[in-house]
Amino acid sequence: TDSIVHFEAEEARIEGVPLSAFKDSFKISKQLELTAIKDHNLVPEANEDGLNGVISLRLRDCTYLECLVDTTTTATKNGPASAFTHLETLNIEYMDGFEALCKGQPPQGFLKNLKHLEVSACSKFQLADELFHNREENQEHPLSNLQSLVLYKLPELRWIFKGSPHSFTLQSLKVVNIDRCRKLKSLFSPSLIQSRVLLEELKIRGCQELVTLFPDGEIESKTSSLPLCLPKLKTLRINVCSKLEYVVPVTLAQPLPALALLSVSYCDELKQVFGMPNEQDGVQHLDSLLLPSLQDLELIWLRNLTSFAPQNYVVKAPSLKRLEAYGCSRVMNLPIQQANNQLQLTLGGVELSAFKEMLCNTKDLILEDLEDHKNLVPDLVDLEHLDGLTSLSINSWRGGECLIDTTQAIMDFKCNDQPPKCFLQNLKILRVIDCEKFSKLFRINDGIESKAHYLPNLKTVEIRGCPSLEYVFPHASVGGFSHLQKIELVELRNLRIRYVEGALVKRVSGHVNPMLAPKVAELNAAVRKALIEFEQLSLKFLCIESVHLWNLEFEYLD
Repeated sequence: TDSIVHFEAEEARIEGVPLSAFKDSFKISKQLELTAIKDHNLVPEANEDGLNGVISLRLRDCTYLECLVDTTTTATKNGPASAFTHLETLNIEYMDGFEALCKGQPPQGFLKNLKHLEVSACSKFQLADELFHNREENQEHPLSNLQSLVLYKLPELRWIFKGSPHSFTLQSLKVVNIDRCRKLKSLFSPSLIQSRVLLEELKIRGCQELVTLFPDGEIESKTSSLPLCLPKLKTLRINVCSKLEYVVPVTLAQPLPALALLSVSYCDELKQVFGMPNEQDGVQHLDSLLLPSLQDLELIWLRNLTSFAPQNYVVKAPSLKRLEAYGCSRVMNLPIQQANNQLQLTLGGVELSAFKEMLCNTKDLILEDLEDHKNLVPDLVDLEHLDGLTSLSINSWRGGECLIDTTQAIMDFKCNDQPPKCFLQNLKILRVIDCEKFSKLFRINDGIESKAHYLPNLKTVEIRGCPSLEYVFPHASVGGFSHLQKIELVELRNLRIRYVEGALVKRVSGHVNPMLAPKVAELNAAVRKALIEFEQLSLKFLCIESVHLWNLEFEYLD
């Protein structure tokens, strides 16, 4: 339409018509949502007053819109003196023609109060080409109050902020989330990172060309003397950045006192999490890397990762509570010093010996998809390394035959240079799932087994999908299992069981194949008044909360 419509409303939604049809409107509008409008810019083409009263602006599917403000085709005297001075939230999505926030000299106060900026699926968008560099000296810094920045699926975006830090400041920025910006090569230079003192969360995903978080050639030895750069950064997530060789230069890693969660996954070229710039590779001085607040560390499918930090660095993470490493087969050593003994350690597709030093402080150990080795002790770790375990879960160990094997030792099996008096003395939960070759959980030398205690604090046992398993516990146990509360046995084709009198069972559930167990009725009756026991084993249970049997194919022993 060529007619001009005038109206005033605090909240306005316009779809499918030129915004210029409403010239001189929106003077009191605070929330403005525009969908599929026909304009090329909002100021001055659609509105000559600068839309200074708008607080929240959402733009979607505006095919022709190239920018918010264009001062290149309008003489300064005819253009607005200011624009979007009170805008706090800006959301731009699905706009193939959108190139920049501002073309030409930005008006006075442009985006000075913007707090939240989200741009997604804009194929031509470049964030900072002219917005900062054409600013006059006496103008305020654009985006100086920006708190959160979300950039999603911007295929032409090559940098976030480029140029001298004197051109702009981002001292209020707290959250940065970048996803699928495939041409992005770097984020912040060390000089620009100085202004990110409030940054709390940084997430980067699917940036295939990202080589470093910092531009090449700008990381020098002098950066180690910089003041704290990211003193409030709590969360750092990097995912699917195939060319990234390290996350942060180790010389800048020290100023991360608040970092609590560090997650790096699916970065094919990553060799170190904290790396040493090339020109310093030959330095051999011993140094330490302190991450005082780090609680959660995730390293997932990093097939070229060899170490967490350079070889000459000692890594200290006194607050570490959870570490997950999966698909990092080239890691040979991960010596992270950790102060407490409450660590939850999840490992899969790794060389377990690389994490041997951390096992001493591990409370919950989860092992998945292990390949080689026939046992956990002594092939992979020493028995004393598992003394602190309260929970042990093993899933899909294709080559494993048992947890602990003392029969293969050339010398007497020892723990802390003494014959073991107790095996896994603090373990309360034991789960073994889909371990096809497991015949026994414990393969014990006869001379040791009669003198030792086994799992004296065990409460829960869950065994599933172990078709070769014949026995769960060893044939002798001193002291019994007085804390055992729950046993769950599922799909154990070769399990051999018998029963004894004297245990109290509160609940029994399950199913036994009658074709393979002729004495089902006798078995069920026995289990109701007692608990399954293994051949030549006399276990005295005080109170069993529940027994669950399912798809057991066993030899029943009278």
